[in-house]
Amino acid sequence: MIFINKSFKDNILSKVHKLSSIPIELSLLIDDGFIVHNNGCVFFKAKQPLDVDNGNFFDKTEEECFYNELRISAYTDDDIVSVAISVSEMITMKLQTTMPLKKFEVITIFDDFDDEMDAVIKFHTLRKEEVMYIDIQHIDEYQQPLYISRTQ
Repeated sequence: MIFINKSFKDNILSKVHKLSSIPIELSLLIDDGFIVHNNGCVFFKAKQPLDVDNGNFFDKTEEECFYNELRISAYTDDDIVSVAISVSEMITMKLQTTMPLKKFEVITIFDDFDDEMDAVIKFHTLRKEEVMYIDIQHIDEYQQPLYISRTQ
């Protein structure tokens, strides 16, 4: 399931193109998969924290979003928008196939500072007992363009 806000429709959607490949570092990160820590948080294997200290975060959603953050400009300068969407889709598919009993949300936030496009991707487990990272019911109230995909 995919959600986009009005800002994404108006400013980003026309810039999205299908890519044949993404930067190898991102591909390897996704291919390496994920790990579930003893507190129930899910992280990229390659980006997992060494020690999980729940005292530093409001909840597990915040912890997962902190450790599972990817800034696309750290991997490429070319076609940031299309790379970000492709990577988001790849993460969503990998989570769906490797952890089909859990539900996840992959959030892509676009920034355009001084005509320099960038995107940040985060993912977290959907938990009924925790506050959502992005309020889907009010997605159009966010000024930054948002592309959110969820596993089934």
